[in-house]
Amino acid sequence: MLLFSGAFTINTLPPLTNRKPATLATADQRRLLGQAHPGDGSDPFASDPNPDIQLNGRLALRNDNAVDYYFLLGDLCAKLVFSDDHRLRIFYAGKTLLAYQRAQGAANSDIDRAMAANALDKFAQWTLDM
Repeated sequence: MLLFSGAFTINTLPPLTNRKPATLATADQRRLLGQAHPGDGSDPFASDPNPDIQLNGRLALRNDNAVDYYFLLGDLCAKLVFSDDHRLRIFYAGKTLLAYQRAQGAANSDIDRAMAANALDKFAQWTLDM
């Protein structure tokens, strides 16, 4: 007995927080990135081959209030979990979880901690559903 014969599509778009840090002036960004940081070569975000992740990872290392950078990094990594040919990139799944965990750890408010916990839960559920 055939229960379903129609075509269906799978939504491969991950849940995102859409949180971003305040935009830095180019001069401020250059000044921050001109400073050496010991984590530049070992931090999983600062050393990522993706230029957007690398840039924001390096800025997060240099920012005292990095929570918004970690939310952004989680979103950027979540978008890369599946390749164009729908293959799982497990390292970006791990980096997404790590970024949201760092956001939770860097949070200064219950709202940010709850948002990070929610992002972790939604991303984990989305990954399982895929």
